[in-house]
Amino acid sequence: RFKKSLLTLANDTPSFDVNDEGYENELQMNYIRDHIQHYEDALYGDDYLNDLGLNYKDYVDLDTAAEYFLMNVVSANVDAFITGSHYFYKVRDQFDESGQLSEMGKIYYGPIWDYDKSWGTDKSDSRLPEEIRYEDLRCFTVEDRWYKAMLRDPQFIALLKQKWQLFRNDLQEVIREGGLIDRYYAEIKESQKADYESWFGGENVYAEEIADFKKRII
Repeated sequence: RFKKSLLTLANDTPSFDVNDEGYENELQMNYIRDHIQHYEDALYGDDYLNDLGLNYKDYVDLDTAAEYFLMNVVSANVDAFITGSHYFYKVRDQFDESGQLSEMGKIYYGPIWDYDKSWGTDKSDSRLPEEIRYEDLRCFTVEDRWYKAMLRDPQFIALLKQKWQLFRNDLQEVIREGGLIDRYYAEIKESQKADYESWFGGENVYAEEIADFKKRII
């Protein structure tokens, strides 16, 4: 079992900061805080159950959790899991005509954000080997305590394996000759050249950066 640890989380919408939006709702604020706590209790609980008898999967959309994990790991995103750019959202609960809860809105991971230190742009990052394989993914330094807990779950691991095959196929399509990267490069290379000359001058290594980018995706 994992030892519980305090996480620093921030609400984006609503922020509940009267100096920001002038919006206060203590009942709503306590609800989302308690909901996150119940989710975390299930993550760290025996058999992934909390005191309410609910599994962590009752609180989170596993598909987006797996996709978010793979995207950050494969791109070697230095900001992944440890900064304020780590986003998730919760959909609204659903109620029946009598006012009883009919479906609890789940937590969805995303949107992905802040990739300026990814795909090798931060040269100090050496957490991933040059060639990515599924077996490398669990060796990635995951600072996020929620993911550390999920990576104990065989069902989540199986989902990662399944999505990794699809993800890898998509990446191969992106980097192929005439693929998405090549098309984007052809579309903006003249603009990039003019922009670079205006601001920097000297040798433009954009083509080399594109080649390096594609190599890292392979």
